[in-house]
Amino acid sequence: GLCPAICVFETGRNTAVKRSGKAKEKCEETRTEQNLVPCLVVFHQASTVALKLIHDTTTTMTWTTTLLVLRTGRAADALPHLDRILADHPGHPAARFSKARGLMSLDRPDEAVPLLRPLAEGGDPEALLALGTALRMLDRVAEAAVAFRALIAVAPGHVGGHVNLGLLLVGGDPDVAVAALEESVACLPAIAELQALLGQALLRQGRLDAAIGRLRRALSLDPGLAPARGHLLRACREVADWE
Repeated sequence: GLCPAICVFETGRNTAVKRSGKAKEKCEETRTEQNLVPCLVVFHQASTVALKLIHDTTTTMTWTTTLLVLRTGRAADALPHLDRILADHPGHPAARFSKARGLMSLDRPDEAVPLLRPLAEGGDPEALLALGTALRMLDRVAEAAVAFRALIAVAPGHVGGHVNLGLLLVGGDPDVAVAALEESVACLPAIAELQALLGQALLRQGRLDAAIGRLRRALSLDPGLAPARGHLLRACREVADWE
């Protein structure tokens, strides 16, 4: 990985040495050191380019190592690498996002939120999803809902935005949950989780027949969806009790 930088450095050094040799011969003839200036300039330029390439290559190698560590689930080990990258490149978006996700996996969402906000404000869907998740972990439900709604606005087909918003709302006001989930199901009718969440919200509203219809639809899309089966049994039981 360091080869390009070393090659530039060596080429510049060789050029400088060659020029210095010629300058030295010239110097012996003219008894002046002015001819040494061009070779020193070339050597300085080569050194500057080489050091920059070495620095950039080191950052790339650190980033590659960090990704490998993160993929093995060793978030705590990855954080020092990410801190080094961010010290050199404070605005590095991938490093900021990766550090935030690492902190969340270590149950430190309060530290992740400040890292994610600038990325989310730029409209990045994955940053908005992560921000909403971090805020939900902190029980900041209203702010999490804003993040998930913003995600849906910039990426209407993002399943994670719809499902996470539904999960967030279904335990609260059923009217608000039903309104949001009806919009989500209209956008993504083939997502079993959304059908099930809408069925659950309808069940909380007391609209049993509508709930049963949605829950059955969810199970037709994903027969193994356990929450939908549980809520369907409850809805059917309540209908039987009424009858």
